[in-house]
Amino acid sequence: MLTVLIGLALSRPADARKKRPVVPPPKRLDVSKVVDHLDVWHDGKGHYFALFWRKVGDRRVKNPSSWVFYSAGGKTFYRQVCSNSGANKNDFHYTIDDPRVLHRTRSSFAVRGGKGEYQCEKRKTALTMMAPDKAAALLKKARFLNVYWVRSAHVLARDDDGVYYYVDRLAAEEYTSGRKRGFRIFVGMMGRMKQLRMRNMVSDPMGEVFITTDGQLKLVTEKRAMPPSKAVWVARRAKKKRQLTTIPLRLPKTGTLIYRDLGVYAGVKMHRPCDDL
Repeated sequence: MLTVLIGLALSRPADARKKRPVVPPPKRLDVSKVVDHLDVWHDGKGHYFALFWRKVGDRRVKNPSSWVFYSAGGKTFYRQVCSNSGANKNDFHYTIDDPRVLHRTRSSFAVRGGKGEYQCEKRKTALTMMAPDKAAALLKKARFLNVYWVRSAHVLARDDDGVYYYVDRLAAEEYTSGRKRGFRIFVGMMGRMKQLRMRNMVSDPMGEVFITTDGQLKLVTEKRAMPPSKAVWVARRAKKKRQLTTIPLRLPKTGTLIYRDLGVYAGVKMHRPCDDL
């Protein structure tokens, strides 16, 4: 299921918000075994990559692509998820996942002929490798955190008039089981979706109902499996049922639709290179 680290507000009444637990930041990573092998590349404007160069196939370090980091400012580095990597002598590349990018290969870090470059969509940023002593000093003072995920896409549907219905939830471990908390619901046309105030939420083996001040989003599940097979929106005032088409979350284009086109997460940083470059 697609995930993203966006926003911390819960869709609960104001009095309940005061009592909600604070969502923890990503876990701190122990990089003591690999930090001495990391090289630092930068654009000269405060944006840094810490990763392996000429060591992509180094057997002393398991899964080098699991130790790719990005930082805006150089104080906190966030681990990046890499879906692909490759090397040819001294040239190499990492594909860095970003759901806002339609073609995943267009979010990539590469070194060719000793020159570094990061590409986000059609934008390209030249990078320079930092001197080893300066890189070591920078990394020694920095914090290394895991992937910055907070909110997870839960369901996406639309009607025949182009109105979208989107539900996300907190992705932290303590919110993924037990009581259903941390849900938000958005309704509207693409790029103009608005969050509705959640009044209640019902979940059982037959489906889920998200009850808002404007209406109810009913998700009907067959064979007790997600995603829902049917979705219905019931407007509160008109009391009319509107059949919806559910959109599979795992399709590549769905990520771009959710995290870029719908506008729900517009302007929110994901602590990925495409935020800044």
